Amino acid sequence: MFNKYLALFSISTSLILFSCGGISHDKKDDYPEGSEVAHFKEIELLTDSLELISEIDIFSGSNIPVGQIVAMEEIGDNLYFAEFKQNLVHVVDKKTLKYKTTIGGPGPDQLFRVFGLYATEENNLLVGNAQGPYLLKSFSSNGDFLMNYSNNDPPFWFISTDVNNSFISDSIAYVTKAIADNGMKMIRYDLRGGSVTEIDEIVPVVDLHAELDSAALARVIPLMSVLKSNVNDSMFYVLPVNKYLINSYNMKGEKLSSIDLRGIPQINRQYTIIKKLLFNSYFYSAVIDDQDNIYFHFDEFEGVDINDSEAKIMAKVAGKTGKVNLVSVNLLDGSYRMFKTEFRPVMPLKIIDGKLWTFDPSTSTLVLYQLPDN
Repeated sequence: MFNKYLALFSISTSLILFSCGGISHDKKDDYPEGSEVAHFKEIELLTDSLELISEIDIFSGSNIPVGQIVAMEEIGDNLYFAEFKQNLVHVVDKKTLKYKTTIGGPGPDQLFRVFGLYATEENNLLVGNAQGPYLLKSFSSNGDFLMNYSNNDPPFWFISTDVNNSFISDSIAYVTKAIADNGMKMIRYDLRGGSVTEIDEIVPVVDLHAELDSAALARVIPLMSVLKSNVNDSMFYVLPVNKYLINSYNMKGEKLSSIDLRGIPQINRQYTIIKKLLFNSYFYSAVIDDQDNIYFHFDEFEGVDINDSEAKIMAKVAGKTGKVNLVSVNLLDGSYRMFKTEFRPVMPLKIIDGKLWTFDPSTSTLVLYQLPDN
C-alpha cells in the first residue's frame, strides 16, 4: 500500500535520492523560530484551470536516451535544457519544439553532474558543473566552448542538483552547496577575471528550520529552490522543498523575512495531513515570474479529513489518482492564486511569455501550460 501512496505523491518524493497582512507570531514544530504565519488574500480567477498546450518529447528523432531535465533557458530562437543523467545541454528550436543539437561532450566540453543553467547578458551559457576541477563552464549560444571557471574547493564536495539551485547576478554566482554536517547553504562566488573566488557562506541552515542536532541537519532540508527577484534586483528567495516556507534575503545574504505559508488554508490542510506520514518533502521545485509570483505544486488529498489517522489516510488514497494543484504566492502584496492542473507530477522549470514549462519525470516529457491572463 505504501508503494501506491508514494506513486500518488511522487511530486513530493521522487527527487529524494515579503510584507503580508494579518500576520501572527508563534513557535511551530520544525519551522524556524520567528517565522511569520502569513494570512494571504486569495485572488479569484475567471479561469482556474491551466490550459495544457502540448506534451513534448524533445528527444524525438534523436538517438539520445531520455534523461532528467533540471533547468532551462531561452536565447533568441533556441531553448536550452540542462539534463542531469547524461550531463548535457540540449538545444531545441523554440518555434517547432524540435531537437537541434547537444552541448557538452568529450574533452573540454565535458560536463559532470549538471546542476544549473544561466543565460548571460552576452547571450552565452553558464552551465553548473558540480564535480571535477571546474565549478562552471561557459559556452556560446551556438554551443562553442568558451572557458572553464576553476573550482578551488577540496575535491570531495557536492553541489545540489535540483532545479533553481544557482543564479548569477553582476558576475556573482549564488550556488547551493551541501555540507556534510550542516545541510545546505548558499555560497557566493566572484566570477570576475575568469576565476572562481569564494566570497562567503550565506543563508545559514537554521534560517530554514528550527535548531536541530548536527546528525539531523542534512536530512531536514533535502533540496532548496533559489529564485532571484525580478522586481527587486537586490533580493532573492529561498524555498526548502520540505516546508511551506519562503525566506527572502538581500544580495549580501542578510535575511529580510521568513514567511510561513500555512496561513493559506489549502496549504495548511495539506501540511496537517502530510506531517502524519513518513516523509516531509512536499514539492519538486518552484519558479518565479516577472511580478515575483512564486509557483509550486501541492497535493489536495481529496476525501481525506485532517483528523484522519495515518492508517485511514493510507486506506483512502490507496489506488486513487491524486489531485495536484498549482499555487502562486506573491510576498510583495500578500496575495495567492490557486490553479487546477492535471493529475500528474510535474516539475516547474521556467515561465516564458506567459507559458509554464514543466518536466514530467514519470514520462520524461516536457509539459507546457498556458497561464491565465487574469
